[in-house]
Amino acid sequence: MVLGLTATPIAMKHYGFDLSQIAAEIQLYILSRFVTSFCTGKLIDRFGVIKIKLTGLLLMLAYIALAVSDVLCGIFAITLVLMGLDWNFLYTVGTSLLATTYTTGYAGGHYMF
Repeated sequence: MVLGLTATPIAMKHYGFDLSQIAAEIQLYILSRFVTSFCTGKLIDRFGVIKIKLTGLLLMLAYIALAVSDVLCGIFAITLVLMGLDWNFLYTVGTSLLATTYTTGYAGGHYMF
């Protein structure tokens, strides 16, 4: 993900896109990464961790397949939106799984030294 996000503005500049187009692409990525967080938890509750994790993985594969297909502005936009969505799904699923790993003894913070 870091490689894709770092390389996209450089590639867009290389292929002649102007700064406003590059900025719009990054804005779309930020929106797809964070705005969807408001409903991702509800999706996990409704469909389960495994289905959302698999959806995130499929979005990642779609992002990778589309990223190497062409250098059009729309392709860059779609790939960054897919990357933002897959990051959101996978990160939120990972965090929700992490929350299930502690026992009640840890909840009060008594495990510290």
